[in-house]
Amino acid sequence: MCFMKLLKLIIVTVFTAALFTLPALADACSSGARAIVDGNPKATLLSVKSKQGSNGKVVCEARIKISSGSTPPRIIVKKFKP
Repeated sequence: MCFMKLLKLIIVTVFTAALFTLPALADACSSGARAIVDGNPKATLLSVKSKQGSNGKVVCEARIKISSGSTPPRIIVKKFKP
């Protein structure tokens, strides 16, 4: 009986901790992507995603549109660590 209560407490603690860390990672990815775009006046930030790599670490992925004068705009994907 006591083991089940302890197990439930551990599970709740792990899920609660995960909920508090996800917004921090999202903010870090968003601010990193904005820093990349702010360096180029012709760049526009389209989207930002955070992914978990094969090694378990989080990697941010930003889609950026770079417009140039006469040629069509290019869309590039930048991957970086938060």
